[in-house]
Amino acid sequence: MATAAAPPNDPTPALTTDGPPDAPGTDPVPAASTPRAEAGGVDDVPVGNLLADIDVQADPVRPGRYTLELSPAWNVFYTFGGVSMAAALRAAQRSVTRDDLVPQSAHAVYLSPVGAGPVEIDVEVTRDGRTAANVCADMRQVGHDGVDLRLLATFGQRHDTHVAYGGIEFPSDVLMPDACPTRPDPAEFSEARNPFPAINFHRQHDWRPALAGFSWAESWGSVEPSEPRFASWFRLYEEPRLADGTIDPVAYCVPADMLGPAIGRKAGPMGPDNPPFLILSLEINLQFFATTDADWILQHVVSQWAGDGYAYGTTELWDDQRRLIGMATQRARLRAFDPAKRPGPG
Repeated sequence: MATAAAPPNDPTPALTTDGPPDAPGTDPVPAASTPRAEAGGVDDVPVGNLLADIDVQADPVRPGRYTLELSPAWNVFYTFGGVSMAAALRAAQRSVTRDDLVPQSAHAVYLSPVGAGPVEIDVEVTRDGRTAANVCADMRQVGHDGVDLRLLATFGQRHDTHVAYGGIEFPSDVLMPDACPTRPDPAEFSEARNPFPAINFHRQHDWRPALAGFSWAESWGSVEPSEPRFASWFRLYEEPRLADGTIDPVAYCVPADMLGPAIGRKAGPMGPDNPPFLILSLEINLQFFATTDADWILQHVVSQWAGDGYAYGTTELWDDQRRLIGMATQRARLRAFDPAKRPGPG
């Protein structure tokens, strides 16, 4: 995904997108966004439904190929990287055709930005074992040469074991969702030196900064640089629930794409020495730990390193019962951004 180097949910100095170092695509960090009521309104932003919008269909002519029409509801400039990853993972999952095998890991490599419109996903099951399967999925925009996103996924059976533990603690300075600040009106953000245009993707989810002591002044660039760490509660307005009431684990790909806010906090306010920049996702690796029926998912992201034009970080995914349900690593390229030149198709 592409993220603008921005403080928390406002891509003030940075914006996130997917693609290789020279790719023009971008998909900003969760930014202050128009309330859900406006999605599908006068500005024609469609209402997104993740499970419907990644409902890949088997090609009746070519075995191993799935097709999909990506909705512009998930656009940043191109399709948000976590959504294109979820679509590729859904195709991989359907190729396995076994309900006893569930996602254990998924590794997406972003080769070129993917936009709204028709895509093809070619899938190869490289291992179909008794208790596990490995799948490779290549996504390309229809009409593109080569691969735009490559995904490797592992599916496996759950089984009882005497070995069970968790080595990561729920962050102690995180507020629960009801105690967190909600987004200000988008008009306020337009007065906050935000160089990035309104983003369709931000119309599809609720997003609440969760670190104790957070102020929206931080997002408006009036607070000095802080540690490269951030936490926020996330939920899609159209909840991606399965028939049993749990959240579809494939949907974890969306909140896992979250490196930007941590980098933005460390970068601090925009200025001559800190111009806006894009965060171009190169790779995301997501590990699945547990299912959940929670309303909210906590994104706890830490960027452990940045330099030489690149950044790296981890995102822990927790449910609102304080259970670790997944964890992602992310590697990205940092690239200067000229607000006068809007990236993306068209």
